[in-house]
Amino acid sequence: MKLTDIMVNQLSNTTKIQNTDPKGKISQKSGDDKISFKDELNNAVDKVADEQKTADLNIEGLLTSDNNRNIHEVMLSLQKAEISLKLMTKVRDKGIDAYREMMRMNV
Repeated sequence: MKLTDIMVNQLSNTTKIQNTDPKGKISQKSGDDKISFKDELNNAVDKVADEQKTADLNIEGLLTSDNNRNIHEVMLSLQKAEISLKLMTKVRDKGIDAYREMMRMNV
């Protein structure tokens, strides 16, 4: 699965509340499809952790020659893990920046 696919899936999961028809009008879905922000965040962190674990297992498989891994698969899994970690870090930083900006607002 590509990183862009993961990001698109995350975006589509967070927008399950709304449904757009072909004419561009937005209608509300039923309340059963709602997913909390906390759950989405936990799922995203779990996916990043899974990417890291997969990369570690691929490295181990390459070094022990257990799974007949080639260097290309290992490098791809390492790059996926690195990119997903960088993305998660950027999202975290943006969230912290938004929180700080909200705390600076005068009410």
